[in-house]
Amino acid sequence: FGSSTSGIDVYAVAPADTFFGTGETASSTDAGTERFGFSGANVLLPRSYAGAQISGLATYSGFSLADLGAIPGTYGPYGMTGTTNPAEITVNIFAAGGASGDPHFLRWGQKHHDSFHGECDLVLVASKKKGIQIQIKTRGRKFYSYICKTAIAVGERIVELGKGHLAIDGVKALNTTFPMALQDPTHKTVTIDKVGEGEFHVFWGTSSSSITVSIIGIFVNVDVQSGGDDFMESVGMMGKYGSGEMLDRQGKPMDPNNMNAFGMEWQVKPDRGDPVLFSQPEGPQWPESQCVLPQWVDLKRKKGRRKLRGSNNDKLIEEAKSACSDVIDYDLCVEDILATGEIGLAKTFVTK
Repeated sequence: FGSSTSGIDVYAVAPADTFFGTGETASSTDAGTERFGFSGANVLLPRSYAGAQISGLATYSGFSLADLGAIPGTYGPYGMTGTTNPAEITVNIFAAGGASGDPHFLRWGQKHHDSFHGECDLVLVASKKKGIQIQIKTRGRKFYSYICKTAIAVGERIVELGKGHLAIDGVKALNTTFPMALQDPTHKTVTIDKVGEGEFHVFWGTSSSSITVSIIGIFVNVDVQSGGDDFMESVGMMGKYGSGEMLDRQGKPMDPNNMNAFGMEWQVKPDRGDPVLFSQPEGPQWPESQCVLPQWVDLKRKKGRRKLRGSNNDKLIEEAKSACSDVIDYDLCVEDILATGEIGLAKTFVTK
C-alpha cells in the first residue's frame, strides 16, 4: 500500500460509517463515496468491493496509496482521488463493465469476459430511469466479429462514435473542437472530450459516471463506469447492476452458459421499447432479421471454435503472449490477437 513517512496510518469509513479491518469485506457493493482519514496505529482498509473500481491517486503528508491492485473483487487501475483537506481522502467507488474486442462483454461486477459474436445492433446497457442507453453495432468477418460503432443516448442527446465517425443527434460532426458541451434539459450538459488518439470520454451534468470509447484499428471498445445511481436499475448485455446476472427482458434469470441466447435477447428491438439510436440502419435489423451468427461460431461453446489466421505466425504468437501476459482472460486475449492481428486489443482486457 505504500508507507507513511510521518508514521500515520489510515482507516476507512464506509457510507454507513462502518469500520473495516484488514481482511474484512465491505457489506455494500453500491457505487458511492468512501472517506479515508488519517488516524490510529493500524491500516484499516476494506479488502473487497465486489465489482467496484477505485480510481485516481492522492498523496498527503508523505503518505500515498498508489496501487490497490491486491484487493480481491476489484479490477481496473487503482488508486485514490483526494480532497484539499490533508486529513481526509475521498475515494469514488465505481461499478464498471463494457464491451470490447471480438466482441467480449464484461458484465457488472465481473472480472472475466463472455463472448457473443452475432452481427446486429445490441443494447449494451439501458437505464430508463435516468434516460441513459448505450447501443453497439457489430459486424462479422471471416475470422472474427467486432464492434464497429456505438451510439450513446444521454437525456435527449445522442452521440455516435466509430472509426473516423462522430455524429451528434444523427448529424456528422465536422471540424470539432474538444471538449464539446451539449445542452440537455435532463442532465444540463452532456460533454464529449477527446483524451487521446482514438479515445473519447462522455460524461454528463454533475454525475461521477462516465463512458470511455476507445477505437483501436477498426475495433470500437466501450467502458462504462457508474459512480452513482445512474445505472442502478439498468438492463442489457451488462446484466443486472452490481452482480452482472444475465436477465431477460422480463427480469428472469437466463442460462449463464448460453451467451448466444442472451445476445439474441438483447438485440435492439423497437417493438419491445428500445429506441433507435443509430442514424443509419446498417446490418441485420429486428424484426426483419435476428442477429446473424458467423459460420465459425460453435453453438456448443467448445474450444477451437474458429481457425486463427495468425496460428502459424510465430512472431505474432510471441507478441500476443507478451501483450497478454498480465491479462486475467489470457487465452481469450491471445486468441483475439491471433484472429485479428491487432496487438492493441490486449489493452481492453482486465489485468491481474
